[in-house]
Amino acid sequence: MIRWSAVVLLTLAAVVPLSLMSFGGGGTGPRPVRATLGWDGTPQQTGVPGLPRDRILTGRLTNESLRPAELDVEDVKVLDAAGRQLPSTVRFASAFAHGLFSPESINRYGKPGEAERRRLGEIATVNAGESVPITLSWRLRPDGSRAAAAQLGDSRVTLP
Repeated sequence: MIRWSAVVLLTLAAVVPLSLMSFGGGGTGPRPVRATLGWDGTPQQTGVPGLPRDRILTGRLTNESLRPAELDVEDVKVLDAAGRQLPSTVRFASAFAHGLFSPESINRYGKPGEAERRRLGEIATVNAGESVPITLSWRLRPDGSRAAAAQLGDSRVTLP
């Protein structure tokens, strides 16, 4: 004879995995909304004296979505009109900061920790409706193709 407690346990064992699949535990539920970035005002672009193919752009990016945007310099690419990546550097700061940091800020992998990366402008969190400074630099291709867009993770902004 089967006890009620065993029946309840067997029922839960069958129902819980199904509910996890239906409500975000690995099923095909709705995909998360991506952050959309845009320019807050007009970014300023300049050349570099003595380096005719180098460009520097400063401006502010605004989060036009309803969720926070997590930005990381490792996810940023400057692209030409054909979608080819240009050599570039980026910081989420109004200017470049020195890369010196104290030994106490190094994580177990020998790299700067999150707080230090935020200070250096390597990562930033932009809440909905807020903006963050950005400084981008890149080198034009020898064939003269110009930068057209910056790919920031899932979001893309056009360059002036």
